[in-house]
Amino acid sequence: MKLAATSGPNGTPSVELLLALEQAGYHSYWSAEDWGADAVSQLAWPGSHTSTLVLGTSIMQLPGRSPALTAMTAATMANLSGGRFILGLGPSGPQVSEGWHGVAYAQPLARLREYVGVVRQALDRTDALSAEGRHYQIPYFGPGASGLGKALRMNQEVRHNVPIFVSAMGPKALELAGEIADGAIATLVDPDQMSVTWSAIDVGRGRGGRTSNDFTLVVHAACVVDDDVAACFERLRPGFARTLGGYGAASRNFYVDQVTRLGFGSVAARVQELYLAGRRAEAAAAIPDELIDAVQLVGPVQRIRDRARRYADAGVDVLMLGTNDLRVLRAVADIGG
Repeated sequence: MKLAATSGPNGTPSVELLLALEQAGYHSYWSAEDWGADAVSQLAWPGSHTSTLVLGTSIMQLPGRSPALTAMTAATMANLSGGRFILGLGPSGPQVSEGWHGVAYAQPLARLREYVGVVRQALDRTDALSAEGRHYQIPYFGPGASGLGKALRMNQEVRHNVPIFVSAMGPKALELAGEIADGAIATLVDPDQMSVTWSAIDVGRGRGGRTSNDFTLVVHAACVVDDDVAACFERLRPGFARTLGGYGAASRNFYVDQVTRLGFGSVAARVQELYLAGRRAEAAAAIPDELIDAVQLVGPVQRIRDRARRYADAGVDVLMLGTNDLRVLRAVADIGG
């Protein structure tokens, strides 16, 4: 199992952080975006100072970019980094897609399937780019078109392979990842319940004719190092409550769905209810230690090392630690393998 790090949305990394991760033997650093800092710019400047660290996006939001622009960006990042770029994609959620980007959220998985297909075709450069899907028509000849659109082939050489990973939590998303992507990026994962995750991925791999050798599972887990385990739980509760209550609407929150699948449905519903009512301290207090401990890494270094082994034993390829605390990242740098 390889080790990675991420600072989360708006956690723009410094040159010093990425160089330190590279020195410590980390496999990769992953940027994120919501409606603040974009994922690619966060990687480009500090990443240009590294030489071996893989740079990934976790994730670039589909509604924010056309698939052709994403292909251009991915090719540029791969060329500039010498083939060290992983394109992580995801449809985001309805609040961000419609409330920030102004793009309808309907049929997110069908849109993702088409999007990945267009990106792959653009990067391949064998033929001029064309698509006749429900969500993407290239060239576009629909309402308002000038009629002058012409199929084009990317005029930038793509000198390196660009792996495409997709974000996935639910069974259908995991199946799609197994079918069309080179890897999946998952969060709120209990390593003791990984058989469900792999079963869904295997269904998709079978459908897409893929093998276990050409698929990478990346799992994100927050990481807090402290001899006082109870104090670690307290530090993570507010952010966990924000995830369940603030990252999605009351009627549609993928993190609530995931926690429910883990067996904490009543907890997730109560936390969301309290958070949306403005009772955020109560929402945080309603999160049990057992839930945090199931999906995050907390406590003394040896405890984290022992619990990280569960991810490796469950077949996780890359464990992405959610922290920008360099002292923590250095302290646990040997938990991979």
